[in-house]
Amino acid sequence: MRIYHSNWVLEFNILVEDTVIIEIKSAAMLRDVHKKQLLIYLRLEDKKIGPFVHFNSSSIIRKESLIRIIH
Repeated sequence: MRIYHSNWVLEFNILVEDTVIIEIKSAAMLRDVHKKQLLIYLRLEDKKIGPFVHFNSSSIIRKESLIRIIH
C-alpha cells in the first residue's frame, strides 16, 4: 500500500479491513526507527493500531518478534 504525502511516497506492507496496518520486517537488528516508521504510517492514515512483525528473530515467540503499536 502507498501513502502519498506532499513530495514523497511511503509504502507499508498490509492494510486489513481499512483499520489495521501491518508492518513486516526482516532486519539484522530491530531499531527504534522501524517502530517509529509504523507509527508515522498510522498517524498519516488515521489508523489506531498496527502490529509490527519482525521475522529475523530466533523465535517468533520472542518479545521483539511481534510488537503492537498503538496511535
